Amino acid sequence: MKPQKRDYKGSSYHLKKDLDIEKTINKRLIMLMLFVLLLATGLVARLYYIQIIDAEHYQSLVYQKESNPIASKTARGEIYDRNGKIIVKNKPINTINYMTEKYLSTTAKFELAKTFAIQYDIEYELVERELKDLYLFLNDNGADLVTQEELKEHNYDQTIIDNLKLTRVTDAHLATLSEIDKEAFKVYLKMNTETAGNAAIILENATDSDISYLSENQSEFPGFSWGTTWEREYVGKSGLDVLIGTVGEIPAEKLEYMIAQGFARNDIVGVSGLEYYYNDILSGVKTENKINPVTGEYEEIVAGRKGHDVYLTIDMDLQEKVEKILFDKWNAIKDEPGRQYQNGLDYVMSDPQTGEILAIVAVREDSEGNVYNAPEEIFYQGFPVGSVVKGATVYMGLEEGAVTPGEVIVDRPLYIIGTQPRVSWQTLGPVTDLTALQRSSNIYMFMIAIRLGGGTYIPNAPLNFTKPISDTFSLMRNYFSQFGLGVETMIDYPREEMGYKGSTQNGGLLLEFAIGQYDNYNALQLNQYISTIANSGYRLQPQLVMEAKDAHTQELVLENSPNILNEITGKDSLSRVQQGMRLCTSTGECGPWQNRGYTSAAKTGTAEYTGADGTAMRNNAFVLYAPYENPEIAISCIHSGAYEAKYNYTNVCRLVTQDIADLYMNSN
Repeated sequence: MKPQKRDYKGSSYHLKKDLDIEKTINKRLIMLMLFVLLLATGLVARLYYIQIIDAEHYQSLVYQKESNPIASKTARGEIYDRNGKIIVKNKPINTINYMTEKYLSTTAKFELAKTFAIQYDIEYELVERELKDLYLFLNDNGADLVTQEELKEHNYDQTIIDNLKLTRVTDAHLATLSEIDKEAFKVYLKMNTETAGNAAIILENATDSDISYLSENQSEFPGFSWGTTWEREYVGKSGLDVLIGTVGEIPAEKLEYMIAQGFARNDIVGVSGLEYYYNDILSGVKTENKINPVTGEYEEIVAGRKGHDVYLTIDMDLQEKVEKILFDKWNAIKDEPGRQYQNGLDYVMSDPQTGEILAIVAVREDSEGNVYNAPEEIFYQGFPVGSVVKGATVYMGLEEGAVTPGEVIVDRPLYIIGTQPRVSWQTLGPVTDLTALQRSSNIYMFMIAIRLGGGTYIPNAPLNFTKPISDTFSLMRNYFSQFGLGVETMIDYPREEMGYKGSTQNGGLLLEFAIGQYDNYNALQLNQYISTIANSGYRLQPQLVMEAKDAHTQELVLENSPNILNEITGKDSLSRVQQGMRLCTSTGECGPWQNRGYTSAAKTGTAEYTGADGTAMRNNAFVLYAPYENPEIAISCIHSGAYEAKYNYTNVCRLVTQDIADLYMNSN
């Protein structure tokens, strides 16, 4: 089809109108194109300015916008004794810290570290691996130490290649490192220890002049600031510091758990003792600040708080006096014949109504003859303790019907075929459940064990049991555990171990178990045992911490109330045990306790064992509570390796307890 021609003849007005419209459209199109061109030019210019000219500024803004809050550490809570006497306090330390303020390349960061190293000395020694890392860092990451063929051969595995480079850094290479580069690398490594929101500590114990220089020349050290951290200072009696524990960096095996609890990798936390056990209480709340991306100023988003103060159950004045009595007695006897194998003197004093430990001492002697206190060893060193456990045996016998209250058994040697005669410390004649405890009859305890096992004693005949020995052992150990013997006491301390528990089971060892000559127990277990008897049957958790308070308001934030682990239900049988132990003190069988101005109940113990070199040895033990009617104190003591069995010394545990009980009762 041919295009249709327009006929403008006689239509000059229409033609002119069409031409004006075309001109108008052309002008507007040109203006639009110019506008778009100008807009595009402006955008390109702005992008160029942002991405090229002012890139660093905007990188910093992005970093500030996306960075985590900056946390400032606060002081840990302090530790006091039960009477408010300071034991552990915080010693402030000035530090210079580093927290990245803006994006820095590794090269720029190293140059900043070098600037810092020129002015400040860092106490840090580079190891060989770090020196090799420095060489690689300064020399194009050791590109000349491997060939292209080797890269292909190892399939570009970066781990393998990096290790290969390290092996090829020689002493000659390391000799090229300048001292200033080494010093700078020390700072650089420390700068890289910062974690999300936690500044890296670059310099500890910074002097006033160190801080003044940094303040006056802040522009030279972007990201560096000064602050205060705290060092734990133990000011209590020597010996309890190990029990209190230490603080430090998070151990590797606990790192994952602690991070999940909200701690940072470089946080200082409790790593042992009570510092570890009560870390959540002692740790404060960090102050958190964030940089305002507009103003560049720090804004507080979380107000910090010092850790809560912890109050121990221990009475430091009493602790010092108990320790002195024990140290003096140890030094007075250690040169006596037969004492050369002494292991220790373990002593626990508590409130039997609450489980609170008032004093705790484990006397030890080093190779140079110096005596010291190692209380934590009480929690994991057990020994044969002898007759002190007879209260549990009598209770068990009464509850199981093996003996009856007041039943008379004649204490005389037992002759069992194939064994040595079994005897008490002397032939006691007729004894009851009460006098068996008063006079410490072995024979009475043997008869309880025999009857529990379904056996019958026939002089000069084998001792046969109708019940499985394993069942009788389990029964007896179950009863003992109700008093805290042979089980964990559940003390508020991170480490507790039970003593030796015999695995061999036969009739002879069953008899030995009944008089405390088989399984081992520690002084803390003995204290829980005598406390359970003293308070009429409540096995309480031993406690080293009484409470915790807010450091500022003194409001109570933790109260360790008495925690009953189990109850002895046979109250009548337990009353017989109490009466028997009372007889031991009131008659003088447990020592001169009759006229001391207060009543008490106690039990002595002597255990025999064979030392490593075959020497026959004895341990001494002693338990006591007072006053008898309403007990305020429970005491347990073990003198391990007390003396060679060929000697016959007085029970040191009883002697020191006379002095210590007098000291407490006369002052209260």
